Amino acid sequence: MDSIAKRYGLANFDDFSITGFLVPTGHYAQDIGLIDLFKEQLKIDMKTVHHTPVAPIPHISKVISP
Repeated sequence: MDSIAKRYGLANFDDFSITGFLVPTGHYAQDIGLIDLFKEQLKIDMKTVHHTPVAPIPHISKVISP
């Protein structure tokens, strides 16, 4: 049975872009369970805001009306 191997690398760091590594790094973090670990260990209180399509209308009418 033949195997297939892929090799990745950078020719030089002139072509390096940190934003190009964000998606693969995020996928790797998910694969090794790092995201779940952060969810379990970091308790950050955040507020939840619910928006409706009608909510901005009173504000817009005040801005448009002289």
